Amino acid sequence: MMANRITFSCLKVILCCALCVVSNGVIAQDSASPWEMNYKWDNILVLNKNPTPSPADDIQGSENTAYNTSLRAMAAYHHEGFTGNIHALVNYGLSSDVITPTARSLLTRYRGVDLRWDAPENEQFRFTGEIDRLNAAFFLPGADITIGRQALSFGKAFFWNPLDVFLPFSPAQLDRDYKPGVDALSIEIPQGDFSGIGLFGVLGSEDNKSSPSWDGSSLLARYFTTVKGTDISVQAGKVFAGYHVGAGASGEVGKIELRGEASYFRNDNDITITKSYASMVLGTGYRFDNSLHLQMEYFYNGAGSKDPNAALVRLGQGLTTNLSKNILGSSASYEFTPLMTGRVAIINSLDDGSFFIQPDITYSASDESEFLVSVAINKGDRPTINTGTNAGSTLLRSEYGSYPNTLYFQYKLFF
Repeated sequence: MMANRITFSCLKVILCCALCVVSNGVIAQDSASPWEMNYKWDNILVLNKNPTPSPADDIQGSENTAYNTSLRAMAAYHHEGFTGNIHALVNYGLSSDVITPTARSLLTRYRGVDLRWDAPENEQFRFTGEIDRLNAAFFLPGADITIGRQALSFGKAFFWNPLDVFLPFSPAQLDRDYKPGVDALSIEIPQGDFSGIGLFGVLGSEDNKSSPSWDGSSLLARYFTTVKGTDISVQAGKVFAGYHVGAGASGEVGKIELRGEASYFRNDNDITITKSYASMVLGTGYRFDNSLHLQMEYFYNGAGSKDPNAALVRLGQGLTTNLSKNILGSSASYEFTPLMTGRVAIINSLDDGSFFIQPDITYSASDESEFLVSVAINKGDRPTINTGTNAGSTLLRSEYGSYPNTLYFQYKLFF
């Protein structure tokens, strides 16, 4: 325990010193400096009413409050044909469940090197740090090559992205400023102004405790192009626990946005208990001249199930972001003023009738800061305590009836 504290303290000192040196270097240079330094400071307050019971709670579940503050320090070095990036992230949360074991495991899914650290465990708070980006990019005449921890995003759907196989966002995720990085070698070869080939090798492990392995890693090829204003992409390769192939298209007919993505996963080992499955999303959108923007998507989730308990393990393994098999999502956003935007999203499980409503308001206090207030209301059959086999465990009766109702406050500052 003492060794862990000493190691953690040393890491904090080293990180702070390194950031101070870089910052001083940036300040000392003129506008032509190759160094670039930015910060993002997040403060999040979440009030939960949790419907999931436990043997220690009554059947209505419990209420809790969580506060999390995080600082992301971002440094970049630019030189002719080269860019180096590093993002250091420090989190402090007044809750022992700020980062659950499952969430931590998924976050390290495609990370071959452990660049995170935790303060000694405490029931009241959690203090963590990690290097979320650490990469070098080389811009050559025939290709762009990036090696190291980087964000990889595929697909253009709105709520769900069957093509986005590397740590995709949840459809209910509010803060999407920075996608988590994965340890990868990416080679992107332009084939014209709007076409290209991408080759991606990503290190990964079968769980968050083992070393990188072939079964946990990925090797993916991707091609994208634009035909008569329609963006088209196809991809295929080895991913976690199996093989993946997918295709997508997005474009417009007049002012109507149309998009679709489909993928197929073939299980190749016994890391997961899932069988092979297909997923598909079809979506449309329309933006009115008064800034009202409507979106709707249908998601066929091959990794889901009409029984939410059956899909729970696959959700925990990161093979899906939802429990249900058939889901409908819609949203409407409107710019009330140049500084304030409102949005409401509704996601409905067509299998069990449960649904999720999330209205939010974003206010830009300045060019560098903004406030966000959101309410997440989940309706559906609430969980119960299992009295049969596995007595005492939680038995889910619907997807969204299993999630807490949440009041969410966020203040973001960029500097």
